[in-house]
Amino acid sequence: MIRAAGGSHARRGVFRSGAVTAALAIFAFAASLLGGAAFARADVRVAKAPSQRLRVLTFNAFGIPRLSPAIDERMAAMGAAIERLDVDVVLMQEIWRARDAENLSRAFREAGFVDTRSFASAHWLDRGRGGLLIASKLPITAEAFEPFEDGELPHIPWHVDWRGGKGFLVVRVATSLGEVAFLSSHTQASYATGQYEALRVAQVAQMVRALRGPGRVAAVASPSDPLFVAGDLNAPPAAPSIRLLEHLTGARVANRDLDVDLVLARGGTTVEARIVAASSVLAEPIALPDGSSTTLSDHPGVLAEYELTACRGACGAPPTEEEGSPKVVEEALATLDDDARRTQWLRAGTAAAAALSAWLGLRAARRVTDRARRRRERSAAAIFGLWCLFWAMWWTYTAFVFAPAHLASLARARTEIASADADPAGSAARRHAPVTVGADPPR
Repeated sequence: MIRAAGGSHARRGVFRSGAVTAALAIFAFAASLLGGAAFARADVRVAKAPSQRLRVLTFNAFGIPRLSPAIDERMAAMGAAIERLDVDVVLMQEIWRARDAENLSRAFREAGFVDTRSFASAHWLDRGRGGLLIASKLPITAEAFEPFEDGELPHIPWHVDWRGGKGFLVVRVATSLGEVAFLSSHTQASYATGQYEALRVAQVAQMVRALRGPGRVAAVASPSDPLFVAGDLNAPPAAPSIRLLEHLTGARVANRDLDVDLVLARGGTTVEARIVAASSVLAEPIALPDGSSTTLSDHPGVLAEYELTACRGACGAPPTEEEGSPKVVEEALATLDDDARRTQWLRAGTAAAAALSAWLGLRAARRVTDRARRRRERSAAAIFGLWCLFWAMWWTYTAFVFAPAHLASLARARTEIASADADPAGSAARRHAPVTVGADPPR
């Protein structure tokens, strides 16, 4: 009995001990599951979204045939100089000669660039090619070129931009985070004897219209994708044309201390872009075979580095209206209106001057045909008559061809800017296209 009782007590002890052990095991298992879930949630909280570095270079190569000094030597040195900068995408302007584009494209391919797109000219009479070249270490999946609608008619003959067939080249590049669009342009230059800011405003309006579509450019550069705009924009960041470009596209200048060669960027609906650094490059002199030296170009290059980061939905901080943005459109429209008033006076003045020149030319012609006058007098009258004829023709062209076309372009740009600024879809695109995350861009 005692043994039996003792055995029953032992079995009860073993049972209690097994129950405790099972309970502890169940508790430990549940705790491990809960702990694992907690750790998994912690991992989700601290995990960083995928990101990619992107180094973008814009460079005006000063490749004007018969005008640029040491053009062959400079072009031969550009590929190696750019390779040393370790860039991902190169956007070049003033590559006017086809052979320069071919040589640079070959040099870029040898340096590891997988795609190039060139809109150089095959001949000096070939219009509408723009002198633009884009090289990328990432695949280019689509491209479109559009010439500017305004700027093709000469205003002052030696302001030679009208001969360049200028426009903008847009490409779509495949990155590890998705598609990214790049727009390269070389807008109208100003001269000591003529300012063309209104024309640049009109060219910006055309770029914005093309980006919003419909058309080939909008098919390449989707409003939901990040957008980089770079080139020789011939205006500083504070100019109305650049401020308008920022306002209507959502892109922002990488470094506002730079001059006319600029890089701008915006993020997309699923990718945000943070400016890491931006500065001038390629300003050092190179040695020439004759022992002299020169810079690669009359422009420095601009190198901007960005960090692209994946996100979901509207990226970055809630949008804030840029300081003074209501005045940006007003300033651009005022620039157009001022130029329109000058052009109207120009049309009236040149029409009167054309009539006066024609009248003086006819009087000179009568002197030439008057046999009673001496030969020297008739010769002088002939020279004066030809001079009057030239100006009569030029001023007739200015009054009845250039001025009406330019006024129509300014009016079209005015309508497009007002429409783009009031477009809710455009505003939504700007809201979903943040430019920077974290630190402010460098100044």
